[in-house]
Amino acid sequence: MFRLPGHEFDELLRRDSHATIHRGRRQADGLGVVAKVLADTYPRAIDLAALRHEYALARELAGEGVAAALSLIEHGHGLALIWADPGGVPLRRLLEQGPPAPTLALAIAASLARTLDRLHGQGVVYKNLCPDEVLVDPQSGSTWILGFAAASKLAREQARGTDPVAACSLAYRAPEQTGRMNRIVDRRSDLYALGVVLYELLTGSRPFVGDDMALIHAHLALRPQPPHERVPALSRVLSAVVMKLLEKSAEDRYQYAATAAADLQACRQQLERGESPDDLDALALLRGDIDRGAALDIPQRLYGREAELETMLQAWQRVEAGAGELLLVRCYSGIGKSALVHEIHRELVTAGGHFIAGKFDQLGRALPHLALITAFGERVKQLLAAPEGELDRFRAALAAELGLAVPAAVLTGMIPELARVIGEQEPAPELTGAAAQRRLTLAVRALLRASTAGDRPLVLFLDDLQWADLASLELLEALLQEQLPRLLLIGAYRSNEVDPGHPLTAMLQAVAATCTTHAVELGPLARGDVLRLIADALHMERELVAPLARQIYDKAEGNPFFTIRLLLALHEDGLLAWDQEARRYHWDEGAVGAVAAADNVVAFMGERLGRLPAVSRRVLELAACIGHRFELGTLAQIGEQAIAAVVAALWPALEQGVIVALDEGYRYLLRTWPEGEGDATEIAASVATVGFRFLHDRVQQAAYDGIAEDQRPRLHLQIGRLLRAGP
Repeated sequence: MFRLPGHEFDELLRRDSHATIHRGRRQADGLGVVAKVLADTYPRAIDLAALRHEYALARELAGEGVAAALSLIEHGHGLALIWADPGGVPLRRLLEQGPPAPTLALAIAASLARTLDRLHGQGVVYKNLCPDEVLVDPQSGSTWILGFAAASKLAREQARGTDPVAACSLAYRAPEQTGRMNRIVDRRSDLYALGVVLYELLTGSRPFVGDDMALIHAHLALRPQPPHERVPALSRVLSAVVMKLLEKSAEDRYQYAATAAADLQACRQQLERGESPDDLDALALLRGDIDRGAALDIPQRLYGREAELETMLQAWQRVEAGAGELLLVRCYSGIGKSALVHEIHRELVTAGGHFIAGKFDQLGRALPHLALITAFGERVKQLLAAPEGELDRFRAALAAELGLAVPAAVLTGMIPELARVIGEQEPAPELTGAAAQRRLTLAVRALLRASTAGDRPLVLFLDDLQWADLASLELLEALLQEQLPRLLLIGAYRSNEVDPGHPLTAMLQAVAATCTTHAVELGPLARGDVLRLIADALHMERELVAPLARQIYDKAEGNPFFTIRLLLALHEDGLLAWDQEARRYHWDEGAVGAVAAADNVVAFMGERLGRLPAVSRRVLELAACIGHRFELGTLAQIGEQAIAAVVAALWPALEQGVIVALDEGYRYLLRTWPEGEGDATEIAASVATVGFRFLHDRVQQAAYDGIAEDQRPRLHLQIGRLLRAGP
């Protein structure tokens, strides 16, 4: 049994690959406690930072439904997190005995919904709700959640797929949490997980089962069997509540946990009175006017792009059938090309294919193959998360494609992280000029063919081709002339920046005769599309929001990025405000009309960035010099600051959404940094590679414009030397 000085433990509540949780008592006063200990004897510094994050967040959120965190205690080479034991049994253990009575199931779900409502009200998205993280009183249905390792203090964040510290399996993740939808994760993702838990409570099984890929496919594409079809005794209204929670699109779910809690409580009270919930016609899910609130949620669906999306899906279907194709997306900045391209994710997952993306940088043309390296780095991450059998098949396919003529070291030289998949390689013989270029082409072709082996299609999305370096264009030209099967290469570029003399024009002309090519032209949104977007965002009738939509359209001229940022700015500045009594948004048309729309998006974003603290603006300026993507360690070196100081400076920008974290490690960096502790240096080293990206090129440009022109050459020289020196 687990031992910890000053404590006695006599029950193992849970064990998984990441941690163990034990129940016992504190010897000094007999207080019941629960302890969480990391599974590794020698935990990584980042894992210890995660535990500190969990402890700090649990203390901050102490109250109804959250077990009180008491202390962090040194244990061996790691730490033990101690909670006051709230009592109850693990919900997983209760479920193993079979589904509880519907009244108890509803009491449990309503309790969880109330806790989620409290967390959301304090700005926390839990992201890890499942029976493994819940203690429950089997008599009353009261619940307490334990783990906060995956929780986020950001109201919205971009999904990154797998989370190494999340105790819950993919079976409980919302579709947007799979990282395959290009959708944000927010409070409504927790409501999907609540739906999975409630489904399991009522039917005894989860909506979907299978391995990780099967679960991802199911969450994205399959409709679960309604609970009343599995258990005929369940009412249709109760079943509808569950299905509302399990909607694929966050906009179609319950919008607030409080509304779900009210419906669940109403169903429970009806059952306790011996009445069928089918008699309830006042449920909030049937009265959509109730499920609204002050949060301004920009819809994630596309508007006004139906024809363009159909063209893309047709190209995808041809590639799925075995063709190879180039699809060009031409538009101006901020028109929504990235959002459009990512819409094929769901189709891709259904077919068992893969999507990888890279972006050329307006300030990084001196770095050859930048976008391709980024995209292939994503492919490496996919492979490392894949089952061992799939990994073995890829290794075999790559070896066969490379043969004896092309050393694998050519690929690991270009994509160092690939060595984690195929192992370290002996250095390749030196080649120069055309011979080196031809060998690189053969190596990259082998990588692409290995990625499409077994009839699995691949989408390679390269954004901002107008900024591509010449080496990348030469490589793409050679690859496209071969028209690799089952490869859809999507290239997006700003048509207003590519004239007849541009290198991209020459490359496209060179491959026109041999490569099947289609194109999509994206223009500004129509007035009607902007009206629909704003009406959906505000949950109001179009007739009511038409004056506001007209004002915003006149300022943003149908540019989707500008439209959304302007709408958010009006809300942030209090010019678009929620009226709790009327339960709708109000605005002063005169005040909105008086807001000066910047001459361009860069100037508008520059004004918004100017509201950030000075230290945040300075760090963003340095980040803009690095590129669209940047790492914490590089930023700290350039700014000659400690990583902890850089993290504190970046946090306001993360909260404002002008930068996006690229991995889960960001959330452990702010308030849990160990001041004066011996492992601070180790933590700094472990988080140096935590990456971020600017929300949009225009945000990066706005940050870059804040740097005095005479300082830019020095900064670029410093960055170049750092990048050349390597890790």
